Parts: sequence; structure tokens; C-alpha cells
Amino acid sequence: MAVLGNADVLAAIAATPSIATDEVECPELGGSVLVREMSGTVRNRLEAAFAAISEGNDGGAMDKVMTALISACVVDASGRPFITGDMAGRLVKNHPRAAFRIRDAVVKLSGTSEDDVKELEESFG
Repeated sequence: MAVLGNADVLAAIAATPSIATDEVECPELGGSVLVREMSGTVRNRLEAAFAAISEGNDGGAMDKVMTALISACVVDASGRPFITGDMAGRLVKNHPRAAFRIRDAVVKLSGTSEDDVKELEESFG
């Protein structure tokens, strides 16, 4: 693989990103939803919550991150998120199987390794 120079990196940053999406079946909701990979911000929140829980702090951190992940990564056909944090919280509470299926699809799309997924699943309970 070629070593990138300054101009190459700057051009890549300026380019419109290619964002991976996938359709997730959610029979609990009556169909399927479109999900996108996590942004860097959402991924950082997830990892910070994982670290907090590993250290025995803030047991509610995963609930907060799960709702943030769903509200940021469930998108409409044009790629725009449309679920509010409140709606995502109700989804987690009322339809946990669908919420976990969405979470798993987003984690997979985001290029998380199998070891990372196992650790996250243990943290999510």
C-alpha cells in the first residue's frame, strides 16, 4: 500500500465519505429499518461508556449510548437520522430485540472486530 502525502490525506478528508448502510429486519416494528455505520463521535461515546462500565462507574452509560447509537444510526432513505433520543429510549424499553438487532448491525457495519463485539456484548449484558 502506498504511503500517503499531505495532499493525499487532505483530499481524502475533503471528499464526501462513503457511508456503509444495511437494512435490518425488525418484525417487532412491522418491517425493516435502514442503519448506517457509526460516526467517530458515536464510536467514541460507545468506547467511553465501555471504559466507564469496565471501571465500575455509571451503570446507566450503556443505556445512554444505546439510545445515542440508535438515534444517530437509524436513517431514512436519504441517509438522514430521524429517530430522536426519546424515541430511541422507548424503542430500547419496548422492543429490546429490535434495538439489539439494530445495535449489532451498526457495530458490524462500523468495522468493529469480533473481539470488540464480544466485549461490547458482555458490557451490554
